[in-house]
Amino acid sequence: MLVCRRRFDFQSPSRMDRNVEMFMQIQRSLLQNRVIVQPAIYLRPEIDKISTVKLKDIVKRHLGIVVEKPSESTHVVYPQPNAREEGTTVTGTLLV
Repeated sequence: MLVCRRRFDFQSPSRMDRNVEMFMQIQRSLLQNRVIVQPAIYLRPEIDKISTVKLKDIVKRHLGIVVEKPSESTHVVYPQPNAREEGTTVTGTLLV
């Protein structure tokens, strides 16, 4: 077993690029070996166009992908319910 001990300096601006590259390489390796799964997001068609554009940008920044079918997704985004309607319940994340 290979044991590597190294002290990381996260405060030093000169080492920031190397640290970021190292973490990106770790993430790529974890994705390749299916230790973690790339988020696949399905955006419901009821979501307005402005929100859809913003959500797609957020998904891209978080290294996810937008898919066309709910069956291909790991997450489904629904439009925000109108909180002013009486009897409306607003909920958060559902883990299955």
